[in-house]
Amino acid sequence: DKSSVDVAVHEICHSWFGNLVTSGNWTHFWLNEGFTVFAERHTDTLIDGSDKPSKIAAKLENQTMYKTMMELGFDNNYTSLNPQPGKHHPDESMTVIPYEKGYQFLTYLERLVTPGKMQ
Repeated sequence: DKSSVDVAVHEICHSWFGNLVTSGNWTHFWLNEGFTVFAERHTDTLIDGSDKPSKIAAKLENQTMYKTMMELGFDNNYTSLNPQPGKHHPDESMTVIPYEKGYQFLTYLERLVTPGKMQ
């Protein structure tokens, strides 16, 4: 699909969560991106009328995240949900990891509180 609807939805979700959920510093970047991806995939499910495309996206991005973690090394600081950049520039930690780990964590929380109630 070349309509870029998914990109538009992601950016609209940023507008919503970027104003309501903002990280205090770069170590909490996952808050902004995790909530955005979480809302994006729920919105995509509503638009598509099915959760299959969102589940496919989650699976593909999880594979990308895992590959990135393998490349960095599983003990690398930047594979953490809450990396500590220290003296490094925060851009060095910009990978798919905070997006997907944040999404997965919020999906886990949603399952704990019953799906549909975390809206």
